[in-house]
Amino acid sequence: MRSRAARTALASVAIAVMAVTGLTACSNSSSSEAPASEINLSGSPVTANEDMTALCAQIVEQGLPVEAAVALAEASGYTTRVGSLDGEGQAVTTDLQEDRFTFDVEADIVTACTIG
Repeated sequence: MRSRAARTALASVAIAVMAVTGLTACSNSSSSEAPASEINLSGSPVTANEDMTALCAQIVEQGLPVEAAVALAEASGYTTRVGSLDGEGQAVTTDLQEDRFTFDVEADIVTACTIG
C-alpha cells in the first residue's frame, strides 16, 4: 500500500498533466501565423515573457503543490528551482535565466513565483 505522501505526489503530477493536456487541447493549430502556444485568444502573438508571467500567476493562484508546479512548468518547456522553502532561503545562483521559474514554497504549496 502506498503512503499518503506518495499518493499526494502522484495526484499532483496527474493534475499537472491534465492541466497541460487541457491547455494544449484547447489550442488552435490551424493558424499559419504562429505556433498555437504563442497566440492568445484575440489571435495576437504572445511573447515568451507574457506566457511565463501568466503561467507563474496561474501556479500561485491555483495553489499548486510544488511537484505539480514543476511538472507543469517543465511540460511547458521551462526550468524551475525553489528559492525558499518554508520561509528559509535556499542556496541559489545569481545568474539570470529567462526560461526559469523560482518558487517560494510553504508546506509543499507554491506561494510565490518569479521569472529568472
